[in-house]
Amino acid sequence: AIPDRMLKEQTYPGEADYEMHFYTLLPAFKDNRYIKYKGQLLFGIFDPRGIPDMVNMSHIWNRLAKKNGLPGFCFFSFAQGIENLSFAQKEGFDIVVYDAMFDSVYSYQNLGISSRLRAKMNSLLKRPNPIEYDYYARTAIRYFEQYPNTIPCIDPNFDHSPRSGVKGTILHNSTPKKWGEFCKKTADLVDKQDKDGLLFIKSWNEWGEGNYLEPDLRFGDNYLKETKRALCSDEQR
Repeated sequence: AIPDRMLKEQTYPGEADYEMHFYTLLPAFKDNRYIKYKGQLLFGIFDPRGIPDMVNMSHIWNRLAKKNGLPGFCFFSFAQGIENLSFAQKEGFDIVVYDAMFDSVYSYQNLGISSRLRAKMNSLLKRPNPIEYDYYARTAIRYFEQYPNTIPCIDPNFDHSPRSGVKGTILHNSTPKKWGEFCKKTADLVDKQDKDGLLFIKSWNEWGEGNYLEPDLRFGDNYLKETKRALCSDEQR
């Protein structure tokens, strides 16, 4: 028999649970390979609305970090859409990772007239909605410029139709070259704002949403090569 609930519910019982969570991860925090940002341990919360008392949790973890000889945490939230961006900035997160996918192509009201008509037609014909990758890259850069106090998150490609069927959105005509140009423009924007800034890429192998850098049969490892070309100096290549 198939269980009614496939995923275990995520709950936040309180301070004792926060401490238990911290100590469960303490070996990883002490590992010298753990990613740090400006000297602090980098830790992310995917859904800023999912945790009920982020401020209290951050105080507890920073206190425990000091007690265990660690430098403390830089907590980031992942925000899809401007509404989540504004919410996260008010809820005690140190930085916000902003994925402009929703605002640039996934939100119907933000599309141009021709794109809206095409989306409506595809909906009537029960077909997924393709959006040109060039349009996504161009509008995402505009949003990143509009919200400079965030960490950009960029997508090399996207195809939600395996999960959403005819309601899915597809980034159409993504190529390694287009990705490399978009990656370079975003990286230059980050450097202009903060030489020690971060750039998130979504993602390495999210095959279920057609969103990956991992080599495939069509392009081989060219997405990775373009990523290296965009992010590394000539000396590092």
